[in-house]
Amino acid sequence: MDIVCFSSTRWDFLWQRPQQLMSRLSDRHNILYVDHFQPCTAGTLGQVNYEYFLTRAKKNLHVFSPHYATRTWLLNSLDKIYNEIGINRPALWVYYPTIVPALKFMEYSLLCYDCVDDFSKFSWSPALNNSLEDSLIEKSDIIFVTSQRLMKLKKKSKQNPYLIPNGADVEHFSRALDHTTVCPQEIMMLNRPVIGFVGAIYEWIDLDLIQCLCRLRPHWSFVLVGPKGAGVSSLTCPENLYMLGKKEYKDLPGITKAFDACIIPFKLNDLTASANPVKLYEYLAAGKPVVSTPIPEVLKYKNVVSIAKGSTEFVRALEKSISQNSPENVQKRLRVARENSWEVRIEQMENIIEKALAARQQYN
Repeated sequence: MDIVCFSSTRWDFLWQRPQQLMSRLSDRHNILYVDHFQPCTAGTLGQVNYEYFLTRAKKNLHVFSPHYATRTWLLNSLDKIYNEIGINRPALWVYYPTIVPALKFMEYSLLCYDCVDDFSKFSWSPALNNSLEDSLIEKSDIIFVTSQRLMKLKKKSKQNPYLIPNGADVEHFSRALDHTTVCPQEIMMLNRPVIGFVGAIYEWIDLDLIQCLCRLRPHWSFVLVGPKGAGVSSLTCPENLYMLGKKEYKDLPGITKAFDACIIPFKLNDLTASANPVKLYEYLAAGKPVVSTPIPEVLKYKNVVSIAKGSTEFVRALEKSISQNSPENVQKRLRVARENSWEVRIEQMENIIEKALAARQQYN
């Protein structure tokens, strides 16, 4: 099966669901990963050569990075790339609705919409996206969603969405449990305990909560690792808050190993009510104690995650989690991570896709 993935994130940005799934699917399928790009109108694109944007990430996985594209240029480029890397009537794996206007000009064997967020709740999402997403849902042969709330929100078509939550790269993050894994000195030299967060520091992060935690425990160290969104750069940081910026994916096990506990400090709103944080499974795969605000998808794991609302409750949960971090609890977290690995998710998704393709072939 050939797969063309129109991703909502660049291949070389934060390693998230699209990259995790496509990198593994490429072991068995021919994959073209199309980086998220900005549509533009004719006359604004300029002279470009598609070959400058095509790279080979793995044996059966190519990455196409248009950056900006008119519909005509995109379709012509895809035709050339299909011929070059041997793609024929692929399954389209789509992560965002703005690709919809181009779909009617593409040939494909199956259309899969992998819905990972409630786009309508992002501050930067234009109103047009709502109608485009409705159209994408209606056109799709398969709809995957990552949370129970998205199941309810996206149930608008002839078929029901399939709930496939996010997962963990267990082999990668469990290196945090390996004594040979090196921790960054910039973290190891900080006062203990070190409380860590890894991920995008965007509008869904409760920065007020983090600042309150810093004030309540001035002798603790709080470390945020990841790219910063608008408004974060102007944040007045307490002396015990360290914002280290985006780090390479390969370095995350060592970074996580250096933490005494990990946090998911999400705001409680309509956006996070649909969120299924990848970092939850990654923290568990690293064996670390986790404290989170009570967002719905994390509540399902309260047997291995401490839930807290408000800074005082959060501090108490952190203290308890760190003091009770036994080898038995580490193994319990690791077992849950293995039950939620990307390999488990892919097996579920491939079975659904294979049945859908077989049904279409029988019908045709």
